[in-house]
Amino acid sequence: MKTSVKTLIALASLCWMAPIALHADVITDDMDIIYDYADYDLLHLSKSVPAGEGVFAIAIYDRGSGAYDFDYWSIAEEIAFYESSYGTAFVPALAAQLTPLVSNNGTDPGSSTLNFLPNQSRYFSYWDKRSAADSPNSDDHFGWVEMRWTGSDLEVLASATASEGGIVVGTTTQIPEPSTMALLGGGGLAVYLYRSKRNKSVRTGGRALAVNKPVGISGNARAE
Repeated sequence: MKTSVKTLIALASLCWMAPIALHADVITDDMDIIYDYADYDLLHLSKSVPAGEGVFAIAIYDRGSGAYDFDYWSIAEEIAFYESSYGTAFVPALAAQLTPLVSNNGTDPGSSTLNFLPNQSRYFSYWDKRSAADSPNSDDHFGWVEMRWTGSDLEVLASATASEGGIVVGTTTQIPEPSTMALLGGGGLAVYLYRSKRNKSVRTGGRALAVNKPVGISGNARAE
């Protein structure tokens, strides 16, 4: 198999182009609030949960003066909602280690009371179980939401959900970052092709056969 320098360059180019498509695994503006759903507001994921495959939702009760009760509402799949901060690498291991503010697993807290100051924004992270595993793993959904109390209502400022792996809170950076995985995978393929070409050259009498010449005979000498 012949592998030219042009082919290797083309492979490298594909590695750099791959992130453009792969970043579609992060869904922005996924979290939303339905106001006055009943005697509470409903915080829910509006895009990332496939139709007919459950619902991620948390009931929010306004207790006045910036105090809100967050209570689990979803029962179709296991969910968890955590206090977080900008820049946190929210990955399966961290989700499994932390105690959530709200969960519907029957073991961790099912509700929590949170207090907001006027115009204070806070970051939260969440785990939405999408796999058959018993604990958070890379096939589940991981995301974050930034919320602010206006002095009268809670509002969602921004949110993002990674369909696998994990996410950096406050950003659209997926973990492991798809661009990194594509670069490593494509780079490994390029190395493999190069080595295949080199090994074939040795086997078929190419220039690399010079390494097998008898000891004592120089490159310009003739064997008697």
